[in-house]
Amino acid sequence: MLKQGQQVSIRATGMDERGDGIAMLDSGQQVHVPGLLGGELAIVTIEHISRQAPVAHGRLYQLREPHSERRRPPCKHHGRCTGCPLMIASAKLQGQLKQEMIGRIFSIAVDQLVCLADGEFGYRWSSKRVVGGERGRIRLGSYGRGSHHVADMGACLVDHPAIVQCAQEIERAAAKLGIEPYDEKEATGDLRYVWLKTDGAGQVLVTLVTAAAESRASELAQALKTPAGVAQSTQASAGNVIRGGNLIQLAGASTLSLDLCGQQVRIGPLGFLQPNPKVAALAYQRLVGESRGRLAFDLYAGAGITTALLGKLFDSVVPCEADEESAQGLATTPQRTEERLDSVLQDPAAEIPELVLANPPRAGLGETVCSQLNRLASERGGPGQLRIMSCHPAAMARDLKRLTGKDGAFKLVGTRAYDTLPHTAHVELVLWLERK
Repeated sequence: MLKQGQQVSIRATGMDERGDGIAMLDSGQQVHVPGLLGGELAIVTIEHISRQAPVAHGRLYQLREPHSERRRPPCKHHGRCTGCPLMIASAKLQGQLKQEMIGRIFSIAVDQLVCLADGEFGYRWSSKRVVGGERGRIRLGSYGRGSHHVADMGACLVDHPAIVQCAQEIERAAAKLGIEPYDEKEATGDLRYVWLKTDGAGQVLVTLVTAAAESRASELAQALKTPAGVAQSTQASAGNVIRGGNLIQLAGASTLSLDLCGQQVRIGPLGFLQPNPKVAALAYQRLVGESRGRLAFDLYAGAGITTALLGKLFDSVVPCEADEESAQGLATTPQRTEERLDSVLQDPAAEIPELVLANPPRAGLGETVCSQLNRLASERGGPGQLRIMSCHPAAMARDLKRLTGKDGAFKLVGTRAYDTLPHTAHVELVLWLERK
C-alpha cells in the first residue's frame, strides 16, 4: 500500500489540467507531480494520498530520464512563482502536451492548436497582482501554489513590457509613501491587489484594489507618472475575488482604447480584457466565421468585439451582457443570458436567431442555458448554428454533453484550441455545433 513519504519510480504518461505530470502505479493509483513532463522517468516522494479517490500527489526527487524538449526555465522566479509551470518545456512540447491532455481528460478532439511563433514572452496585456511585502517594501506578485504566500514577479517575462515598467513604479512609489500592504490573516492594511491593463502600445490603466474605501490610494495615484489612468476599487470581503467595486477615478484616463480584430473597443478599470489579445483575436475570428444571415445573438458579449464582427455579416445582432460597464459600452441594458433566452422562449412571436455565439465565463454555459438552447432548437427550429468559446475544458465537456447527448439538439462539427497563456496548461477552445 502506498504511504506518505514513500519514494517510487514512475514514468509520466501525460499532463493534468494544472500542468502536472501524471503516472499510473501498478496499484491503480494515479500520481500527480509538479515539474514532471510526459514521458519522463523520475523518482518521486509521495506527499499526499487522497482518501476520496485513488489519487496521490508527489514531489520530484530525482529526474532519471528527462524529456529531450525539457529546458532550463528562462525566468529567475520559476519555482517560487508557480504561474508558469510549463516553462520547463519547449513551446513545441507545451503544445503537444496540451492537445493530448484535452483529448485524454475531456474527450474533446482538437483538430489544431493555434499559437504565435513569437508569442512566448511579453504576451500578457492584462495582469492581476497580489500585494505582498511590508510597509516600505511593497511587492506585486502572485500567490504560490497551494498557499497565500506572495511570490515576487518582478520583471515578469510573460507580462507586456509596459505592465512590467508600471508595476515597478508602483512598488517604488508605494514603498516611498509607506503604503501598508493588506494582511489577510490579520485583516489589516490598505493596498490589496493591483490590476494592470495595456493597449499594447505603451498605455497602461491601473486599478488599485484596496481593503477599504478609506485608503491612501489617491496619494499613490498622484505619485505615479507611468499609467495613463489610475482608479480605486474596494474589496472588503473575505476570499480571493480581486475585482472589487465602488469604483473611483483617481487620475488620468478612465478607459483604454484598443484595436482588436480591427475593432476599436474601450476597456475600463473593471472591464474584462483577454490576457493575450493577439491570440484571442484569432479565436474570435474563428468563432464568428463567415456565415451571413438575418439575426444573430452574441451571448456573454463582453467588450463587444464579436458583436462588431457579427454586425458585418448579419442584418441584426443582439448582444447580451450582464456586466454593467461592458453593457454600457454595448449601448444595451445589462441582462443575464438566462433572462434573454427565457424572454425569447416565452414570446411566440419572438424572432429566432440563425446563429448563436457564446463566450461564457469559466463556469461555462451551465445546465439552464444549455436547456434553453436545446429548447430553442427543438421547439422553435433555431438556431441552426451554435458556436462556443470556452476557457475551461472541464466546463465545456459538461456543456457539450448537455448539448449533443441523446437529449441535446446539436451535433459537434469542429473544435480548435488556442494557446492564449503559454507556459500554462490553459487553452481557449472554439467549438462549432449545428442543429441536429
